[in-house]
Amino acid sequence: MDVLRGGTRSSTDAGSFLRKALVVAQAALSLSLVAGAGLMAQSLRNIQNQNMGFQTDHRIVVRIVDPSCNERYFGEATGP
Repeated sequence: MDVLRGGTRSSTDAGSFLRKALVVAQAALSLSLVAGAGLMAQSLRNIQNQNMGFQTDHRIVVRIVDPSCNERYFGEATGP
């Protein structure tokens, strides 16, 4: 009958505790993911600035693509 009168459950119910625990767990997981993403970005930036032991200035990078790879792996024929 309390439901019909507008009565509510107390805030110490197990459902309320579980809900609060899930919110805290979600916040902790979100914070750890953001921190991990920041560390990953910093590591990538450090790798880009790393001295590789040889000069990379004035170098040209050429990508060679084998047209048969598309046909073999993707079923698409390229070229004539």
